[in-house]
Amino acid sequence: MTPLELTTFVHNTCNNPEALLEKHSHVLYLIFRWASSDAVHPLILQVKSALLEIHAQDPKKIKPALFIAETCLALNEYKEFLVWMKLVAHPSYSSNRINSLLTVKDRLTLPPDEKEQKVFGIGLSKTGTTSLDFYLNQIGVHATHFTNLHTRNLISASDLSLFTAFSDITISWQFEQIYALLPKAKFIYTTRHLDTWTTSITQHYQSSNGILKPCQLNESLSTTIYQGRLHTIHDNLYTPFDRWEDAYQAFDQRVADFFQDKDPNQLLKIDLIQDPNAHLKVAEFLGKEPVGKAFPHKNKTE
Repeated sequence: MTPLELTTFVHNTCNNPEALLEKHSHVLYLIFRWASSDAVHPLILQVKSALLEIHAQDPKKIKPALFIAETCLALNEYKEFLVWMKLVAHPSYSSNRINSLLTVKDRLTLPPDEKEQKVFGIGLSKTGTTSLDFYLNQIGVHATHFTNLHTRNLISASDLSLFTAFSDITISWQFEQIYALLPKAKFIYTTRHLDTWTTSITQHYQSSNGILKPCQLNESLSTTIYQGRLHTIHDNLYTPFDRWEDAYQAFDQRVADFFQDKDPNQLLKIDLIQDPNAHLKVAEFLGKEPVGKAFPHKNKTE
């Protein structure tokens, strides 16, 4: 999407209240994915302004207030976010999305829980990271996957205070730095049989990017996507390698080398697909009660 196409799309959507309420999350996603660094903030402000106009026309509707709260998070306007959450936090309103926002609100207003351990899923793409995120939320661990689920921006340092758990390659590529920052955190390394992982990852990127080799990955993406941050992640994990097998094995060795002298209770290495007791092991690792009779499998291409 070109800058002009993005600007036009945002402008047209903001001028159509019904479309904006239907596509709010997608609009934020497109802005963070395709806008240049200096264009992100003005475009999100345009979205916020349009939502404020919608809310002013019918202040009793919950959806505009909910989306304004999320837009404030995207702008890092935490004080204003808390104001809008007073409208969202009503006993008659309940959904996973609202409950997650309420948890974020509590994190911004209550004293930090000194006993809380952050949790990081450091498996590569297509090792069950979506399933891990789903299960963590099921067992009561406030988790987000690849992006901040409310702002749709790539997970960054500013999100560490808003959630308990984080996963996917936005985490995997920098797990050593995360450990240095939070040496008491817990890490879940999701793995997969090399042959099935290679088949899955090849199919994924052939479908989404039209490539067969990891070294071709950044060639298929605009250098401005997510303001260049996705290129940095790919360069760390995938693009130095001609074969997907080599990328996987290099990362596997990297994890093994890093954690070999660390507290073994901080790392859980697990194959969520093949291990029939994965749901029990993940819950036990985090001191939680397990849910269900097996690990849930989301995003079936995994």
